[in-house]
Amino acid sequence: MLYPNPATSAVNVVFDANSDIKTVAIYNIIGKMMSIYKVNGNSASLNLEGMNPGIYFVRLMNAHGDVVLTRKFSKQ
Repeated sequence: MLYPNPATSAVNVVFDANSDIKTVAIYNIIGKMMSIYKVNGNSASLNLEGMNPGIYFVRLMNAHGDVVLTRKFSKQ
């Protein structure tokens, strides 16, 4: 789950604790990585300060670096 969407200053990601998510990254519409976060547990709050308004993607990756899930959101 990803909320709020659209976001302003932060976006929250909640995922299944059994999915072995270790890293969450934000990419812009052209695929450039904007930020990356190490996570523990089953949720993360991602700071969007300094990012321009637009469309972004959140990629959740496991311990091996494999993309488990991708979600789209917009920043106002």
